[in-house]
Amino acid sequence: MPISIKHAQTAAQWRTCADCRKHLFYKAFTANRWANPSYSIESARERSPMCSFVAFFQLMQELAPFISTNLKEEEDEARSTTRRPMSATEDNPVVIYTGATCKGNPGGGGWGVVLSRNGRTKELCGGTFFSTSGEMALTAAVKALERLTKPLPVRLHTDSAFIVDGMTRYVEGWKSQGWRKADGKPVANAELWQRLDELAAVHQVEWVRAGHGQAKKLALRGLKQLA
Repeated sequence: MPISIKHAQTAAQWRTCADCRKHLFYKAFTANRWANPSYSIESARERSPMCSFVAFFQLMQELAPFISTNLKEEEDEARSTTRRPMSATEDNPVVIYTGATCKGNPGGGGWGVVLSRNGRTKELCGGTFFSTSGEMALTAAVKALERLTKPLPVRLHTDSAFIVDGMTRYVEGWKSQGWRKADGKPVANAELWQRLDELAAVHQVEWVRAGHGQAKKLALRGLKQLA
């Protein structure tokens, strides 16, 4: 059913009428402005003074003091279904330190994580009876990013040069070749690499090669917990 501008003439009606918001915004604005970036209010008025595009902007101007909350709700709803990557250069990133250890390679392994943001710190650790140092380093990074419940800027420190190089230089090539290296051999720990790549796409992590004493201690604790 067509929506009249009179249907949402007051701030209260605008707040409660989802049909008005969806029709006027998604139908009028999307069909005109987004489909044709050069489309303007002026050109719309020239074509049809009563077109829904003009009506939408007239309503926006009339109710501008009241609709910011509603627009934020629409934006939050969109973000809840589409996780927008964020730049790791933004202010206030989650700072993550990871550590890994392996008694024998392969052998019993442990991983440790320290997450810090806004003055709050969280520590994680774990281990497995049969692993490699590379697997534990990957596991630490995966566990750290899985702990984040929403997209955030992240600065992740790892003492593994291979993880930093893998995520910044090699991963795109591996994906294009079906998770195989240039020599055709399968990438070791491919499932962990794939999971790490998925998480990094959400958070757009800044990768830093650096060790961390507490993360290493946590990895050792994770290994000892296996005893």
